[in-house]
Amino acid sequence: MSKQAKALKAFPLADSLTKNILEYLKYLLSLYTVPTFWLPSGRSIFGKYVIVPDDRLSDREVFNIVRNTSETLWPHLFRETVAGDVVIWDNSIIAAFKVQKRLDLDDIRTGFNYLQRFAKDIIKRERQ
Repeated sequence: MSKQAKALKAFPLADSLTKNILEYLKYLLSLYTVPTFWLPSGRSIFGKYVIVPDDRLSDREVFNIVRNTSETLWPHLFRETVAGDVVIWDNSIIAAFKVQKRLDLDDIRTGFNYLQRFAKDIIKRERQ
């Protein structure tokens, strides 16, 4: 299985964002040239944003979009939240490997760092 195929994620139809996602998909399909990617790249040309249908948003473009959205929101917060959820759900040593897989980390040590950070919170809660 390709890395791209492994990266596909599922979400429940009852999710509150389902309607918005379906409307976005409908918009993409209505374009003259249907983009190849779910998050197509684009360029600002004379003040108008033009979608580049055969190119995806780069990591840096996504980072800039998220960073410019809010002063209280930053891209690393997403990683922290996901890692924390994994460790809280499974606070065993295996959680480090689950974090590595979920965040697509190259180095398992990063998974163990998240496990160590969030395990401290779990231990504190259990002692109370």
